[in-house]
Amino acid sequence: MISLNSCREQDYENYLSIKDYSNAILLALSMDQPRRLLKLFTEVRLNSASPTSSSDPAADAESFTGSRHVDAVIKSLSPSDLRQLLSYIKDWNTVSRSSDVAQGILHAILKFHDADTVLSALEGKGESTEDDGEVLDLDGMLDGEVSKPKKKGKESKNDAGEVLGALIPYTERHMTRADKLVRESFIVEHLLGMMEGFDDFDVGADADGMEVDSR
Repeated sequence: MISLNSCREQDYENYLSIKDYSNAILLALSMDQPRRLLKLFTEVRLNSASPTSSSDPAADAESFTGSRHVDAVIKSLSPSDLRQLLSYIKDWNTVSRSSDVAQGILHAILKFHDADTVLSALEGKGESTEDDGEVLDLDGMLDGEVSKPKKKGKESKNDAGEVLGALIPYTERHMTRADKLVRESFIVEHLLGMMEGFDDFDVGADADGMEVDSR
């Protein structure tokens, strides 16, 4: 089991090295590694700000996540993977340094999946509730912690009310903060405009404050 997970971990690193985000995301979800997945989404977001890092910058610029390949993965997520990703977003959204990434991925999910699909995924409708076995906590292994088997299946499911109840208040808080920043930016822009107006006035006046006749 450990050997198998070591191979999967190496596969994940290989996918990242060649920027195969599609397979890397699916593998990170299957290994239950939220920290690595957050790092991946953050890297994609940063790369989207550098057009030269993309083979098709125009297409990536129009994507919701910063990469059309990541968009495609989110669009095609199975109900169980969608539920798992939403549970990660719930936690990322509570931390200021990761909230921007969380909001970006959440926005993409809501663009590609309607409300009924999201609710059904969170409630685990149509899926088996039997135990799917045990997986190793590779996140803990990477941090030097003792790895303990974690159950997959029924115990890993998140109640829809719990996830939405955590997402909504923090999202509203982030929106309020963003709205405040937008309003403050308009104030700064207005003040800068006024300062430029004063500069123009000074150019057209003499030392005594009298307007200079340029004729």
